[in-house]
Amino acid sequence: MVLSGRNETDYSYKNSTRVMNPAKWLVSQKSAALFLALIITLSASSCAEKVATAIDDEDENETQEPGERGLVYFWMFDGDLANNTELTTIDATYPSNAQAFISYESSLPGYPNTDRRASLERRNRPTSINYRSFANNNIPFEDSNMRAVQVRQPFRGDNGENTMIINVPAQGLTNLLLEMAAMDEGTGTEALLIDYSINSGSPQWINEGLESSRSRLPLDSEYALLAVDFGGIEGISDNADFKIRIRFDIPNGSDETGDRVTFNNISVEASEIP
Repeated sequence: MVLSGRNETDYSYKNSTRVMNPAKWLVSQKSAALFLALIITLSASSCAEKVATAIDDEDENETQEPGERGLVYFWMFDGDLANNTELTTIDATYPSNAQAFISYESSLPGYPNTDRRASLERRNRPTSINYRSFANNNIPFEDSNMRAVQVRQPFRGDNGENTMIINVPAQGLTNLLLEMAAMDEGTGTEALLIDYSINSGSPQWINEGLESSRSRLPLDSEYALLAVDFGGIEGISDNADFKIRIRFDIPNGSDETGDRVTFNNISVEASEIP
């Protein structure tokens, strides 16, 4: 290509196409490189900020301020729970190494061999009430494969009364709160009766500090959120032997018509002791 001449600012081709001065060309290239580097830096910063925000959102339900309650135990009743089986204990599913568990006492002698009478069993009655997805690997309710548990009739018999006991080790914990979804399905149970034990060895059941609204929880024929606040009750904080007992206020406890009381999404929240 033949140069036709030059002025002080550029080279020109014979076809009048202008060519930039080399010094200015270098300056232009450096400016473009700096501009590109700036764009890349801003983009990386934006991406990092979005990732951090996503992590914060994911951990939002798992963090708490000092003194605030947070989830310490959760029972997820899903397809992993044995079906058509008379259950005696159910371990908490959250956290994975939890020492908390539910134990069950039947009103009939010989349990768990009572032909599924007066039994604790799995049931297919999911509900979103009190479901804690982050305690179930962040699985949405719709994909959770949730079931439930049921206590079947009769509720009174030769071995006493049907009873659920929630064993809640509270070392390092205070201000405990029990929550669950529950409903009566045709048994005529009017309410759940709540008391607790704080001694080691054989439980001594008491209800000191529990107002009637916390010791008697009315049941309906549809799921409802039921809660018992144990905050401020002496002897519960930092107690490895804390247990909660659930019984059934039912006028005709010996009836046996194939009905049940159903539970789901049992949780315990607490504050850490500073």
